[in-house]
Parts: sequence; structure tokens; C-alpha cells
Amino acid sequence: MNLVGLLKAVLGFASALTEYLRNRELLEAGEAKAIAEGLKNANEAIEKARRARRNAVRDFDKRDGVPDDNDPNLRD
Repeated sequence: MNLVGLLKAVLGFASALTEYLRNRELLEAGEAKAIAEGLKNANEAIEKARRARRNAVRDFDKRDGVPDDNDPNLRD
């Protein structure tokens, strides 16, 4: 194998390695973005549930724990 062939092989390997590392970096960035979005959505859902719980407790306490007759959730 002559020097030109060896140099061509080394450059080809370096090019392939660079492309692999770039693609891996892009995948990791995408994963981080997806994780961040999932955590944001989970935090929003948790906060929504906390607000609903606070409102339910407030309403329960406001009526001294006894629901009024206008409650549509009362059963016969």
C-alpha cells in the first residue's frame, strides 16, 4: 500500500468518526430536550392537581365539611 492510499484510508476513518460523534451529540441533545419537555408537562400536571386539591379543601371547609343540597355529585 502506498502513502496516498494509507492517507486516504486514515482520512476516511477520521471522517466517519467525526460524523458518528456529531450524530451522537445530536441524539443526546434531542433526548435532553425530550426529557426537559416531559418534566415540564409533569410539573404542570402536578400543579394543576395541587390547585384542584386546594380548591376542594377550601370548598369543604367553607361549608363546615357538609356538602350543600345543590351539590350535583350527591346521590339519592
